[in-house]
Amino acid sequence: ELFSQGKDPNNPQVASVRARLFATRGKALLDYGATRAAALDFERAEKEDPTNKGYTYLRRLVAKKAEIVKKRRAKRREKVPVTIITGFLGSGKTTLLNHLLTKA
Repeated sequence: ELFSQGKDPNNPQVASVRARLFATRGKALLDYGATRAAALDFERAEKEDPTNKGYTYLRRLVAKKAEIVKKRRAKRREKVPVTIITGFLGSGKTTLLNHLLTKA
């Protein structure tokens, strides 16, 4: 019930407990490699308790990690163009390849 938005948003104790819950869940998500979800939870914790600078630090740290993971995944998805040259023995595969490599 502390996660619900309608529970006395002006009460600092409720906001502090809610922030700790978000931060705890963020840490657990981070352990399982869910960096984007963890970043969202740290952001929520920061909004609930803006006086705690630890949440800000964790949010920034996890956001950087999420960006690095995203770049790595994008790099893995890059395709490498491949041409396969086939033919019988003596049909000129090596000659063709040498010609392409020296003229290009």
